[in-house]
Amino acid sequence: MVLFLISHLFPPFKSCKIPTCFSPGLSQVVGPSQPVLATVCGDVLLPCRLEPAVDASDMSIEWSRGGRDSPYVYVWSEKEEQESLKHPDYKGRTSMLFSKLKFGDVSLNLSKVKLSDEGKYRCFIPTLEVLQSVYWLIHIPAVVSQVGCFFLIHVIISVEVVSIVLIRSNKTEPEPLKLLLCRKTITDLLSSLFSFHLILVCC
Repeated sequence: MVLFLISHLFPPFKSCKIPTCFSPGLSQVVGPSQPVLATVCGDVLLPCRLEPAVDASDMSIEWSRGGRDSPYVYVWSEKEEQESLKHPDYKGRTSMLFSKLKFGDVSLNLSKVKLSDEGKYRCFIPTLEVLQSVYWLIHIPAVVSQVGCFFLIHVIISVEVVSIVLIRSNKTEPEPLKLLLCRKTITDLLSSLFSFHLILVCC
């Protein structure tokens, strides 16, 4: 049973000292090859970069849920964030590091992670001449774990695909664990999960 840290999954991006030393048409969008581990109510970085590195500050960058016609969770266009195009569920929760765009780093920050974020995420840059292949990863189960007196709730995220898996109980007839709001206290969690037998599985 191994618990991976996000910082261990992905090495630091290598930036080009001269951001425009490569032609944008030769670059492609690159995401991590393994899932990213996130924590409910916490923040997580969805790593994504252009390779070879080019200045992406003048490009349009679209982060969405799933396929082409899915809701936008973040749009960068005309050198600024297009807040009006963002799905209401993600307003105030998604952002990019503008200072890193010139180095081809188009990673997305997702804050206040919740179970309703379950699904797949896609990073797409329309101006690139070489179309990227959007891949879908198999969902990896995540369950609630009990460590001492504390309950840790984990969700699994993978990019270009981000998969946050629903938590299920160990009752005779398993049913999905309902949304646990960030405002719930440890006492609330202990009360709602008291009768469950809980384990942590991380691949």
